[in-house]
Amino acid sequence: MKKHNIESLRFYTFALVAFTLPLPMLANNIAIFLMLFVFALSIIDKKIQFKINRLNYFLILIFFFSTISIIYSCDTSSGFKVLEKYLVFLIFPISIQLSGIGEKRIQIIKYAFVLSVVLVFFYALLLAGYYSIQTGTTSVFNPENLVLENRFTYHRLMENANISATVFALYLTLSIVILFETFIIKKSHSKHRLKAILLIGFLGLIIALMNSFTAYMALGVISISTAYYLKIKLKYYLFFLIPILLSITFFSIKTKGIDKDIFKYNLTDDIHNTNWNSLNVRLAKWECTLNVIKETFPFGIGVGCAQKTLNKKYKEMGFQVGYDKKFSTHNQFLHYLLESGIITLLLFITLLVYGLYYSIKKKNYYLYTILILLSISSLTDNFLIVNKGIVFFAFFICLASKD
Repeated sequence: MKKHNIESLRFYTFALVAFTLPLPMLANNIAIFLMLFVFALSIIDKKIQFKINRLNYFLILIFFFSTISIIYSCDTSSGFKVLEKYLVFLIFPISIQLSGIGEKRIQIIKYAFVLSVVLVFFYALLLAGYYSIQTGTTSVFNPENLVLENRFTYHRLMENANISATVFALYLTLSIVILFETFIIKKSHSKHRLKAILLIGFLGLIIALMNSFTAYMALGVISISTAYYLKIKLKYYLFFLIPILLSITFFSIKTKGIDKDIFKYNLTDDIHNTNWNSLNVRLAKWECTLNVIKETFPFGIGVGCAQKTLNKKYKEMGFQVGYDKKFSTHNQFLHYLLESGIITLLLFITLLVYGLYYSIKKKNYYLYTILILLSISSLTDNFLIVNKGIVFFAFFICLASKD
């Protein structure tokens, strides 16, 4: 097969992976399979450029040490299922980094992702409107927390598209970054700049509907960094603090006021106790997680065994809410320490620290913002254990770090 045909096929499969990221998992899995198939053709035709960015080796090593931990896992069958997800840490560094895809085509791949994000939102919005008309109300009763929830916000909205509102908020944030980098920082396609700015504003409004504290904080940090990157005068930094102020306001509302003692909790309280909030419920999860880590340090419990062991600890410590809801650690750093030990945790931290250093040194704004997103989201969630998170971050880190 001719070289330009192989390169075109690579490009189309990469674009398909990006476009299907917000879509159902099956569609994304098919896209990844097609990407691997074309990669195999490239190897056969010897159209591969053997060069991998150093940053990508950390992803490969995380996969390697996670694989080793299956040796002492209490549930090897679950472990292999987890490793299926972790395979992207091996697949993307090799298939993307060894491709000859150029900057212009990488930009189109980014646009494919942004387009899909917008389409998925409108799909969820249309379904929310349809159900509201059908039932005659925009509210739906949640039997778990005994409150009425709005069909047009948060998880109630995005469940129509079968995607977590928190994950989708990260997708929206990266979409804003893609447009901002292209039309504002690089000043490309100046005739379309106004449209891009309007779309950025629209995506920002959608993030507000997601009610994601993590996305607000990430936007705030990225905005302040961007202000410095663009050498904006200090007095204009206040404008870039808006996302952080929004996140504090949102957190205050969620916890029913900053003045109350939001850090206190009782593990034995049930789900209907009004004292639970988004912070102290995480503190309860982390307390239980740390108790398991003390027992399994330094090698962890083994891949595939983390959730099962956590559930046992929840029951043992009387954290009935955690046991009933099967809560994960909601912290990526703790998850790696729990699952495969100190080496994997250090590799993950090194990935973030070296990646940020590398992105600043190379003035790679796109890579920088992805790593900021991953760093902040890892403090309150563990997106690297679910397909929608692990494929998203692995794919775009490899794409952004491609030399």
